Amino acid sequence: QHVNHPPFVRNNSIINFTHYEDIQPPALNLSDIFYDVDMEDHHDPYAPPDTLTYYAVSSRADLMQVQVDGEFLLQLLLPNQHGLIEVEVTAVDSMNVSVTATLTFTVVSIPDAPFVLNLPPFAAGLTIYEQPATSEVLRFNLSYMFADFDDCRTMAVKRKCYRSEYRVDALTITVETAWATRLKVWIVDDELFVEPLPYMHSFSITEIHFNIIVHDWYNLSSQVLVPIWIVPVNNIPIPLITPLTFLEGQLAVQYVIGTLNDFPSTNFNMSTDEASLGVLAFVDFDAITNLYSDSLQFSMFTDQPDMLNVTLLAYVNGTDNLCAFPFEHNGQIYDNCTNIETIYEGHASV
Repeated sequence: QHVNHPPFVRNNSIINFTHYEDIQPPALNLSDIFYDVDMEDHHDPYAPPDTLTYYAVSSRADLMQVQVDGEFLLQLLLPNQHGLIEVEVTAVDSMNVSVTATLTFTVVSIPDAPFVLNLPPFAAGLTIYEQPATSEVLRFNLSYMFADFDDCRTMAVKRKCYRSEYRVDALTITVETAWATRLKVWIVDDELFVEPLPYMHSFSITEIHFNIIVHDWYNLSSQVLVPIWIVPVNNIPIPLITPLTFLEGQLAVQYVIGTLNDFPSTNFNMSTDEASLGVLAFVDFDAITNLYSDSLQFSMFTDQPDMLNVTLLAYVNGTDNLCAFPFEHNGQIYDNCTNIETIYEGHASV
């Protein structure tokens, strides 16, 4: 007569396991842990080989979920979770005789990269009107924009938090831009400051950007690119009058009295560049190709015509060639010199 044998836990079977946070482990073969001698084939038609059915329950389903698939235990680690988990696995034979083993899983924490928790509206992009000589400083609050699961689960930006293993993972936020000639950006505490520089347009460049970067203690990082769209405005010509000194009887002298500049691509500095351009009387920062064109018109007079003769002529920029009609450039004939600055990419003077 056949006697049923109960299932049992194999001697020297491994029941303690170590996993790493966010790395899904392979399935665990439960036949390496449990056994039943009745599973062997004794060639007895009245006692065919027995089978085991497995059941599993996790003590921390919030850290790791378990599921039995045949003789395999599937383990699903939840994202960014770590800790100690006990899984009770029960093996039951065909006669409903069972044995239970407690498997221990230690999930080791690994550093997590910071991430964007709340994207503030300004991060979708800023529309800034070109500023004249002075500009407004814009301020934005970055509190709770970034978070890190290593920061005690508090999601707190720039706040130190001590975990059970006494580790600190505070976040550091920086900002950078490749457009330093058009805007200044900096951070103080959790405040972002954006200062558009005067005359920040540049020909057909109408979009610039800056990056907000967050680093954690492990130097893991993430970043947000913030675009800025520049709306050009019509600028008032700026007088840069330098007193002129003449010697009695001297020959006629040619001076540049006005220019259209594309600041800052020409690196024009109002405080230092007047001398390098000769005696410059006016400058206008409105040579914006593909957006709109501007031109300067001058009239001249003197209150001492008996002492000084003045003549106003238009020259091709950077040359001694008069802007004569018709004007030919790259095979195209121009009937006047009004928009000559568009031909020479904004660098025309009269």
